[in-house]
Amino acid sequence: MTEHHEEYGKCGEHHQCGDKSHQKCHEGHSGCDDKLMRLAEEAWMELLKDKIKTEIENKKGSDLQKLAEIVAKANGEKWKHKMAAKIGCEEYKNTLKDFFTSNK
Repeated sequence: MTEHHEEYGKCGEHHQCGDKSHQKCHEGHSGCDDKLMRLAEEAWMELLKDKIKTEIENKKGSDLQKLAEIVAKANGEKWKHKMAAKIGCEEYKNTLKDFFTSNK
């Protein structure tokens, strides 16, 4: 039994697998849809992403720096309190252990 499913091909046409239009579309791209072409597409997207980052940095860098400082400070406080709570919990466990082991 042949599995059929609908998809949008790289040619932008809506078709079902096995359709002649699907096969014809991909024949037109033969040899182009390989690993090197996908790698080139990824590289292009990475470069574009880097350019976008540069634009954001140029336009909003100082605002982002301030935001990063606020978030970093809050994160540090969160971990300080989290570690203090963990220490308090360990002290509690040790106190209970001491109580039960000394009152035999």
